[in-house]
Amino acid sequence: MADVTRQLQAAISALQKQDLKIAIALCEQIISIAPDNADAFHINALALKNIGQLADAEKCFIRSLQLLPNQPAVLSNLANLLMNQGRVPEASSYFEKSTSLPGNNTEAWYNWAVWLNKYQSFDMALDIINRAITAGAKSPKLLIVQGSAYQNIEEFEQALSSFEQALAMQPNDHNILHHKASTYRMMLNPQKALQEFQKLLNMGHSYPELFFNIGCVYYDLHDMDMAIRNLKQAIELRPDYVAALEALSKLYWENDHTDEFLKVYDTSLSAYPDSIVLHYSYIALLMMAEQNQKAIQALEHAVERFNGEHRFLHALAVLKEKNGETNEVMSLLQQAVQQQPTNSRYQIDVANSYIEQESYSLALQHLNIAQKAAPLNQEILAYQGVCWRLTGDPKEEWLNNYQQLVSAEYLDVPPGYSDLTQFMAELRSALNSMHKTVNQPLDQSVKGGTQTVGRLLNDPRQVIQEFRRVLFERIQRYIEQLPDDPSHPFLSRNSREFRVTGSWSVRLKEGGFHTNHVHPLGWLSCCNYITVPKQISAADPNQAGWIKFGETSLGLGIREKIGKSICPQEGLSVLFPSFMWHGTNLFSSDQYRMTIPCDISPILRSLK
Repeated sequence: MADVTRQLQAAISALQKQDLKIAIALCEQIISIAPDNADAFHINALALKNIGQLADAEKCFIRSLQLLPNQPAVLSNLANLLMNQGRVPEASSYFEKSTSLPGNNTEAWYNWAVWLNKYQSFDMALDIINRAITAGAKSPKLLIVQGSAYQNIEEFEQALSSFEQALAMQPNDHNILHHKASTYRMMLNPQKALQEFQKLLNMGHSYPELFFNIGCVYYDLHDMDMAIRNLKQAIELRPDYVAALEALSKLYWENDHTDEFLKVYDTSLSAYPDSIVLHYSYIALLMMAEQNQKAIQALEHAVERFNGEHRFLHALAVLKEKNGETNEVMSLLQQAVQQQPTNSRYQIDVANSYIEQESYSLALQHLNIAQKAAPLNQEILAYQGVCWRLTGDPKEEWLNNYQQLVSAEYLDVPPGYSDLTQFMAELRSALNSMHKTVNQPLDQSVKGGTQTVGRLLNDPRQVIQEFRRVLFERIQRYIEQLPDDPSHPFLSRNSREFRVTGSWSVRLKEGGFHTNHVHPLGWLSCCNYITVPKQISAADPNQAGWIKFGETSLGLGIREKIGKSICPQEGLSVLFPSFMWHGTNLFSSDQYRMTIPCDISPILRSLK
């Protein structure tokens, strides 16, 4: 028994030092002579998890619990393992057991809430935190998770309350103060956010994330000089700070300082020449800016330098496909998939290649793999629908059902306006003041136009809040009339409750359009037309400027099909499932076309 105790202590020490193979070997020795030692199975499970042997780790966790069922730490660690694999209901059952046992279960409550936040189950995360606080597990880090959940559902006053409670317990905690300042930025109150960030500077804090966020606040305030200064300060403190490098490059691009675009990467790449993340970020921006030849040269160099690392292989395949150099595309994608078989992006792009080759059954096989890895990814549904249509499978009509699921109605007129025309005119005036950039966003589907930043519906201006109210009434009517179908990937998620998870304004100029796309992270999407040029007409046989549904971004030629088209009209609100392909036709006009698109998610109050 003394030898077992010494070996167990040695295994724990090896685990703490990350000598994982030694920890595993010691645990196996203990198990061979003491097969009922629950602690040995627990330590072995943790070591196996850390080297990526997840199935074996799970078996060891379960064996430890079979030997000694009421172990809060083991239950919580097993729940973490399952959450990491996306097995949310199973994991929650183990968290439930862990938190129901006597003792201080703050860590289990905390981990449970963190994971639910990660899976965007914010209402459930809040329920867990409230239960934890009722059980006496209140702590600053629980309150931070609570505040973050409130941020994500745009209950900003509640978020501020959570952070204030956390600050009462830890008054000078810079992390909590940072969260509080960020909340004001989300509330579209950049002046207040700047005041809060300034407090951190006054306390002597100087870290990259602080200057990055201050730079973003100055961007919100349209003070580009101060935005650039602070983003540069963040990069000076951390030359490999990708978020700041990308933000500064995009700022230069959108404000027509294209001579400065990507220059900021020169120093960083010189300082960190072996950083895969830096090289990939630089190349991704080249691709967004459609500097394709330069991007291909950089990718070919990166593939050689980093021994065929999957990110560069995938990006090179995407660019070669775009340039019509299709011979190597499938080989590059297959190499990337071999390295990352559960990467949904790679599986989707392999499927795309098979669709182009008319190998629809193979495409569906890869889409099924992608769906297991990312079950809510709407892009997968979009491509499945394409395969079903091209093989004559009636599931395509069941999935898309354009006539029932695409809805176009005029918004109601709020009190105080004589008609919809006056309401749209005042809304248009407010939106025009928010379009400050010159060039289109690098990473959006907008071509020949500009897009506002931040969540538009959080703007406190009266006309925008009136628009928010009538829009919410419109959305509620739509989801209330949807039919029930528990097998349909869109209809089955309809809880009859919703929240808007993204809102912005797009202003297209002459020749502007949206490329065909879907909203991968959405559920329900919406486009509201605020300004429509007179050249866009229901009588136009060419349907210039119309929104179209069903045509993909794959360029399938005669295999493409438009399922439905709608002529935009001022005040018209169009709702449709986020997986539906949609885009706009080119139009010619000396007037802008302005819209407010939104993404909408269902509120789910229980695990499914």
